[in-house]
Amino acid sequence: MYLLRVLQEDDIELVRTWMQQDYVSMWFGDADEWVAEMKGRDKEYDFIHHFIVEDNQNPIGFVQ
Repeated sequence: MYLLRVLQEDDIELVRTWMQQDYVSMWFGDADEWVAEMKGRDKEYDFIHHFIVEDNQNPIGFVQ
């Protein structure tokens, strides 16, 4: 079963790792920009909602 849960601080490095993969970065660019957005999710980017997708409690993706 898939579940969306709110991104936590501990998730950011995992998402960075995903974003640095060649097949992801070719579409989404610099992982550091995404990390800055996630770290600012309670400040300047509070209008964006960040979630982790889980499959049976295993993180498998990131969505907004």
